[in-house]
Amino acid sequence: MSYHHEPEVTPRNGHTLVVGIVARISGCANQKELSLEDQIDHAKQAVAELYSGPVEYREIATTGKGERLDRPELVAVEEMLRTRELDLLVCEDIGRMVRGTAAVALCGLAVDHGTRVLAPNDCIDTAEDNWEEDVIGACRDHVGHQSHTSKRIKHKKMNRFVKFGGATPCEIFGYIKLDGGFDLRLMPSVSDVSGIPTEGKNLIIAAVVDNGLYFRIFNGDGTMIVNTDEKRLTKQARPIEALRKLLESLWARHELTSRETGRVITAVTSIVGHTSEGDITYDDWRKDPEAEPIYKEWFRMLRETLNYSAVADLLNAKAVPTGPYCRKKKWDGYMVRRITANSLLKGMPGRGYMHTIKHHETGRRISVKNPNGPKYREYPHLAFVDPVEFDELNALLDAKNKGMGRKPSNGNDPRWRVPRKRTRFPGQHASCWYCGSQCVWGGNGRTHSLMCNGSREYRCWNSMAFDGPLAVEKIVAAITAELSRLEGFEDQFRELIEKARREGGSGLVQRWAELERAQKELARQQENTADAIAKYGTQPWIDKKVLEMRAKECELAAERWRLEHQGDRTLTLPGSVAELRQMLKEKFQVLASDSPEFGNILRQIVPDFHVFLVRACDGGHPLPRAHITLNLAGIIPDAKHAPGVAEVLTRQLTVDLFEPAQRERIREEAVRLAAQGLIRREIARRLPERVSQTMVGRALALDRMMRERGLDSPYVVVTEPPPDYPKLRRHKNSKYRFEPLDGYQQPSI
Repeated sequence: MSYHHEPEVTPRNGHTLVVGIVARISGCANQKELSLEDQIDHAKQAVAELYSGPVEYREIATTGKGERLDRPELVAVEEMLRTRELDLLVCEDIGRMVRGTAAVALCGLAVDHGTRVLAPNDCIDTAEDNWEEDVIGACRDHVGHQSHTSKRIKHKKMNRFVKFGGATPCEIFGYIKLDGGFDLRLMPSVSDVSGIPTEGKNLIIAAVVDNGLYFRIFNGDGTMIVNTDEKRLTKQARPIEALRKLLESLWARHELTSRETGRVITAVTSIVGHTSEGDITYDDWRKDPEAEPIYKEWFRMLRETLNYSAVADLLNAKAVPTGPYCRKKKWDGYMVRRITANSLLKGMPGRGYMHTIKHHETGRRISVKNPNGPKYREYPHLAFVDPVEFDELNALLDAKNKGMGRKPSNGNDPRWRVPRKRTRFPGQHASCWYCGSQCVWGGNGRTHSLMCNGSREYRCWNSMAFDGPLAVEKIVAAITAELSRLEGFEDQFRELIEKARREGGSGLVQRWAELERAQKELARQQENTADAIAKYGTQPWIDKKVLEMRAKECELAAERWRLEHQGDRTLTLPGSVAELRQMLKEKFQVLASDSPEFGNILRQIVPDFHVFLVRACDGGHPLPRAHITLNLAGIIPDAKHAPGVAEVLTRQLTVDLFEPAQRERIREEAVRLAAQGLIRREIARRLPERVSQTMVGRALALDRMMRERGLDSPYVVVTEPPPDYPKLRRHKNSKYRFEPLDGYQQPSI
């Protein structure tokens, strides 16, 4: 595309043309990061046609789906445009920036702020009068191409399944996928490549040569179709490392099980990028003979108990492994339910249970039930269960569990097509102090309560639930109280804000110095890595180091961009504590307390939320208490650029997530009246709430016990299940194993 007929480009700063370049790849298996460099080079060539003077390039190169509207780089592009510093914004085609009509709005924003947009492949130049028409046309073409490609792939996959049972998924427990009927030969120690066989039929060889994996594959005609080693497969470092760990336990075995053979064959063919001639079909699948008695016992127990968890307990007790692609290593009721309903067990695999649709608000693709339903094929050799028995049992299970799901509201599912991560506060934010697991809604069968997710899986003994709405009410009250206490810090707060505005942000000189040091260190590492490659060649650890350095390079580039733009930007900071209080009040008034948006604000203000149990020193129910980090600067957009502000506005608080028992509510007043010599009946009459003489006695006894133990508060922290409290019994179950999250350390309370 030539731009010589357009008016001459003049830098708005009078000396250097400032150009923003947007490059993007989707991140698919066949795409390489080199494509990003090609896009950037193409953009620079387009700029060279327009301007021959000095140019400053600001690059945004990312990996992500073009339809996604919630990508952070789109926010970065918008911020760049609003600075009014860019003369040009260039992308290879408009879809590299964003697919769909959102590109029109982004180009319009650029024009409004005096930035010219170029997309050479789409022949788009906003200097032309008809640029908007061109952008809309390009968006239509990109969306249409993507839609047609998606339909073509879906039709191709379904056609292969219906026609000959192709397009098979990953195998579940009890099945082995034989890639074209290959045999497997493992050679744990070969001195030289010449020691690896050069002939074979339907054979896969995995050998160790010079501490590296070597692969050879022969097809049915005896032709060697794969001959490579891990040094040539640098993009497969992770799968190769996983295969190496798998093989470590198999080298010494004289004979592998069919399951183990299938796992190795699948891993090797995936690493080398080989599939058998033609598509792998269900004819290439086999049942694992070892799974036959397990499924027989599985369905027998289900018929007797109709209990998925009971079957999961049985499988775990017998150390039955989960499926080869399952992330969990232990069975649970949900996994048992999924597999029990899989028609593959009766020899009728299906395809098309779900399909994807576009969520237009975010641009994400979400999976929903296919209204046309799945299609099936019969493969009797894959049946573990008689079809009649399979259908009868699943009908019984459906009838038993009917009505057990979430109840509709006004005839509609309140969570219809809502992501699980979009939830009310404090769901998926509060965590158990004992094991570190998240607290989730539905504690002990109550929709408004939360409990430790580890306890639900018998990995934590804390099965006590707490009231979610009450917790929100208590947290908001604590935030309001802390805001009122900030009046004493008014002068200090105002001084910090004024200093930040004068200096333009958080320690710019220090951050620039740290950036320069980091770039020098990165350059030194790159030189050392280049020397290592020249000396040792490509190695898995070198490939890993290269990826780490690339990530660090992107991180430093982003930091440089932030520093360059922060100096000329006015920081958004409240001028006083009163303004901060008003900001928070406005946010709280606009949003409902049970909305996800309200929860997002609270997550910024309360970054840490740990729930633990306390109990009155005279006994009773364990009660939930929260240790929270309150960061009032969380709602200030540029607080991180104002040194000292976050420290002034951060507090460590303890908040009771319960209403005190009556004996505790009246304790102090009852003690005061008792000191005046009043009897219990008179004390009960004078108390502000209606109370019995017995309760007055309990309040006085509680106070005496506190004095005897030297306590300031009637509550003591529960660090283990109380032996005298029978309702906490989770730790007595045979499935219980206390397993805190990896790396979790209990914060001090």
